[in-house]
Amino acid sequence: MNKKLKNKLYNARDNQWVGVIFSVPFIIGFLVIFLPMLINSLSFSFNEIVINESGYEKVPVKWENYYYALRVDSGFVRSLWSELSSMVASTPVITLFSLFIAVILNRKLPGRNAFRAIFFIPVILGVGVLSKLDSNNSLMAGLSSAAIDTGLGSDSSSDGNIVGNITAFLQSMNFSTEIIDFVSSMANSITNIVNQSGVQILISLAALQSISPSVYEAAQVEGATAWEVFWKITFPMVLPVMAINVFYTVIAQLSDSTRWLPKYIQQVTDVRGFGVGAALSWIYIACVLVMIGIAVLLGYFVVKLKNRA
Repeated sequence: MNKKLKNKLYNARDNQWVGVIFSVPFIIGFLVIFLPMLINSLSFSFNEIVINESGYEKVPVKWENYYYALRVDSGFVRSLWSELSSMVASTPVITLFSLFIAVILNRKLPGRNAFRAIFFIPVILGVGVLSKLDSNNSLMAGLSSAAIDTGLGSDSSSDGNIVGNITAFLQSMNFSTEIIDFVSSMANSITNIVNQSGVQILISLAALQSISPSVYEAAQVEGATAWEVFWKITFPMVLPVMAINVFYTVIAQLSDSTRWLPKYIQQVTDVRGFGVGAALSWIYIACVLVMIGIAVLLGYFVVKLKNRA
């Protein structure tokens, strides 16, 4: 075997071992901490948890907790459907928005490094500790309540006026009610879309920078327009990365503890007990796994189509 090929194989194996070493703390933490908690939670969902002086006692109820979650508690099913519908609507918007911003930031613009940092700031501020500090910020809470008392925090704010103008414009163009509601909801949640796009923008930017400049130079020599370059070179090259962004966005949205459904599950747990709360949580986890599986299959087929092309 060629000496250069041997060295290349050894370097590849070394890189693989580096990845394994970095994964060891997570694997140990999952097996020692999270896996027993998951098994215990699954056991709770099939029992009624009775708190006593010695701790707690499990009273088997079989599938009654799941029956209550799916057939009795209509609020949970409605909240679950609302969360999944919101995720399906916002995931393509976040993915396309991150690609659009990455294309702009990939150009040689003055101060582009500062703009990259600005788009990534919401990711840093969304970290657990900083998010808790912000939620406990009494000064901002006081200012918000003062704004509501003076009428500055009502729907007559600038954001509300913008959404109202968009709705009026679409109505004047005789668009259907479904399209108007969708566009208005997206405009109303533009702040959340920007806040949730930081990591996806960096991933898309890394994919754009991995494309060889010689490919674009060849396209310019052939007389391709910017539109043709994007759809025939840039977009096919970043398709696998867009699948990763879809996968990441689905996980980020469904695992966000600030969303309404996790709060609803907590409220039901406080009222109905840990058994029902565990059943609701596992139904939510099952939906998360289904959506992740769909995202993985989508990424697989996208990569397969790209390789065929």
